[in-house]
Amino acid sequence: MVNETNDTKNNTPAAYLVAEVCYCMAFFMLKKLLEQKILSPEICQQINVAVAEKYGVLRLNI
Repeated sequence: MVNETNDTKNNTPAAYLVAEVCYCMAFFMLKKLLEQKILSPEICQQINVAVAEKYGVLRLNI
């Protein structure tokens, strides 16, 4: 997982790739929770935006 010192600020390809992978894992987990109706679409969207901002990546639409 990306270090709490926010390694994505290094702007290296490796740091960005790690951030993208972490975001994708979180995104697909959110999608699964939405499909299982554990979380509402509104909550999933809020979490999705927050996670994308945390990792500094472009967000996907749920």
